[in-house]
Amino acid sequence: MLTLTNLHKSFAKELPVLDSVNWSFTPGETTGIFGLNGSGKTTLLRLLAHTYLPGRGKITYHGEKLDKIKNYTSRVAFINSETRNLYRRLTGAQNLAFFKTLFKLETADSQIKEWLEELGILGAMSKQISTYSMGMKQKLWVVIQLLRDSEILLLDEFTDHLDQQSINFFKNKIYQHQNFQQKTVVYASRRIDFTKEFAGRVLTLKDGQLV
Repeated sequence: MLTLTNLHKSFAKELPVLDSVNWSFTPGETTGIFGLNGSGKTTLLRLLAHTYLPGRGKITYHGEKLDKIKNYTSRVAFINSETRNLYRRLTGAQNLAFFKTLFKLETADSQIKEWLEELGILGAMSKQISTYSMGMKQKLWVVIQLLRDSEILLLDEFTDHLDQQSINFFKNKIYQHQNFQQKTVVYASRRIDFTKEFAGRVLTLKDGQLV
């Protein structure tokens, strides 16, 4: 279980983005976090990913503080609408091969090919990433992250550049990831309709509080 206890985060001398937040994210459940732009959704997810550190309070995973857990970040997949991690001068296939090695992915090539074909980008894998549209890059990056089969999946507005067919495809894969493997999934969005569509439980982030 991923647990927040009196979590507080602010930047410089600004008002706190998160203020005494308490919550537990349950394995096997997708929790949605709805909030307007600037409400602190990305900050919260980056804290859960341990790429930001809290000002006060703590985050624990199965009872241990994140900084005490060996290789915690390798257990987390953080997916947002940015695709800067893909190498523009490499082809889609070369990017996929690189990240398969980096993340030690063991997924069969036949399954990956099936996913890429269903998403409509299999025929573009021999082309440089610099020629891809935003949607194509997003599809490839989400595929790479989902193939990691991480214990914790953090989704931050990741549907921004995706068509409805791709959203439905990823929704089904995420549901299988969460439901059948008892993984922790947190989905954050400024759109309440998407949040309700993806999540079994929906929270609202407002004025630094989860309600």
